Amino acid sequence: MSIVSMKTARERRATAVPRYRAYEPQKAPVCVADGLWTVEGATVLFGKRPLWVPCPTRMTVIALEDRGLALHSPVAFDDGLLSKLQSLGPIRCLIAPNSFHFLHVGAWAENLPDADVFVARGVERKPQLPARSRVISGQVPESLAATLEMVEVDGGWKELVFLHRRSRTVIFTDLVQNFDLSRVEGRLAKAILRLAGAAGAPPGASIELRMLARLNGKRARVAEGFRVIRDWQPDRVLIAHGAQPQGPASTLLENAFCWTW
Repeated sequence: MSIVSMKTARERRATAVPRYRAYEPQKAPVCVADGLWTVEGATVLFGKRPLWVPCPTRMTVIALEDRGLALHSPVAFDDGLLSKLQSLGPIRCLIAPNSFHFLHVGAWAENLPDADVFVARGVERKPQLPARSRVISGQVPESLAATLEMVEVDGGWKELVFLHRRSRTVIFTDLVQNFDLSRVEGRLAKAILRLAGAAGAPPGASIELRMLARLNGKRARVAEGFRVIRDWQPDRVLIAHGAQPQGPASTLLENAFCWTW
């Protein structure tokens, strides 16, 4: 092999971007329960080069009692997706449920000037969010209360976890992750996800979130949130990253939060 070709091979390896084979269909609502849909979004890169991790994104779409829609953890804005969602009902509300799930809210808010914007504590300081954003923590907003229950899980970071009353579905973002390594391209990315505890077995929070909760002295607070979620007695679990967990919700939750005991 020539020096030139060896250099090219090294450059390709150095600039290689890990990928996550997308869940299908992309940018289209898929009904998972009465009044509840998910939308698969593009993969984003988390971390810094060369320790990039490919992260699939997923939005949950919730039908409200007034026949409007709430978008939970919106994926990247797309005109075609907007049209598909508006065929289901008017979009009344956008929700940024934690400090990692706000990036696309601004674009949706710009195109939906009449929609309420609700964000978790601390997220309101993000410059990408519109000035009309409203913080929620203790109680679910009145416009959502007939459809959703909510608890704020505080591990030093904040995550708003919701229960869709009609379908008894609990909706997570980062507290439960389930990356499918068979969909990941890149040995380093696979190793990082495996070490981070985000690759299922069982689905749950990453080591990073667990460590932050311990360092902040908040593990007991996370356990309090878990008890509220458990007492909802949900039938289904929806997540934002990775394969949707299968099996009894009670077992999934016990395994996902066993680190808080």
